[in-house]
Amino acid sequence: MNAQSAPILGFVTEYFGRQRSVKPAQFADNELIKPITPLKTYFLFGAYLNLPPNVAAVVTYTDGQQTMFRTGGLLTLPPGSYGLQYVDIRQQRTYLPDVRADTLDAWQVTLALDITWQVRTPLQIVTTNRPYQALINECRAAAINFIQSRNHDKLIPAREGTPLEDTEISEAILNQLRASPTLNGFHIYGIKVLERRGDPLRLDKIRESNVEQTKYQQALLVENEKLKLELQKLQQQVSLTQQRGEVAMQEARASQQVSKAQAESQADVSDILLRMRRQAIELENLSREQKFEQEKFLKGLDTISQFASMFTQLQMTPGLQRSMDDNSLDAMTRLMKAMLQALPANESGAPTTNVLPAVNLRSLDK
Repeated sequence: MNAQSAPILGFVTEYFGRQRSVKPAQFADNELIKPITPLKTYFLFGAYLNLPPNVAAVVTYTDGQQTMFRTGGLLTLPPGSYGLQYVDIRQQRTYLPDVRADTLDAWQVTLALDITWQVRTPLQIVTTNRPYQALINECRAAAINFIQSRNHDKLIPAREGTPLEDTEISEAILNQLRASPTLNGFHIYGIKVLERRGDPLRLDKIRESNVEQTKYQQALLVENEKLKLELQKLQQQVSLTQQRGEVAMQEARASQQVSKAQAESQADVSDILLRMRRQAIELENLSREQKFEQEKFLKGLDTISQFASMFTQLQMTPGLQRSMDDNSLDAMTRLMKAMLQALPANESGAPTTNVLPAVNLRSLDK
């Protein structure tokens, strides 16, 4: 058979290969790799690889080299014997129900995880011993390591503090898996925390502590209410004391004002009394002076009356009329006027020149 017939033979091989129905890949549970099956090619014929969906093929050459195929087709391989392995590359989910470990504070915590993953590099998977078990072991080890690096109450809701969120736990475990060289042939899409279970002994203690704390909080609330009532009473007392103080200050100011007004009034009364006393003294002095002037006036008037009477008698005495000249009469008249003018005014303020009967000194001339 010459080289010119090779394309024809390859076409025929591919044609009949495509005509064969593709059977679904049957992988057992926890199985990622099918055992190696022999693949023989003859001179110029090659071979046709018929692959179902979500299955990759790894062809191992006689010298140990390997080639990976994700889709089927005509294989132009030199004549010889090859090894063929099928690899499951579906996206899968694995449930880990009981990942249990002791925490940093020696309490036991159990996690239930749901892991989504897929084979990323079939060539690396076929060289890994029991790859699925390696995947499970790495996931479990990462979860255990995470539990051992945390305190119980950080993972399980407790009395104090805030436990980690599910996303925080998932992210921490996922970061460990992505850094593991054992899982280089896998792609871990995500981890979901389905359940967290704490240590029963620790949870009992927490419940007991919560009961005690609840009792304490209730007692504290009662005490707080009492303190509030006492505080309200104290505030009322303080307010009442302030009000009384303000009233006392107002009363003191009013008393000061009254005292000041009384003092001013007393001063005014004292001043009025003093002025009244002075006026009484002045009136008394004036009365004495008036009485003295009146007595003086009466005495002067009596003297003048006596003088006038005596002068009248002299005037009526016979023999004396002719002996008195005009000069003597004028002198006596001026003397009587001077005596009358020397008298003080009477109570009505009228002059005293008319109080005596007129004396006709010229009658002697007749």
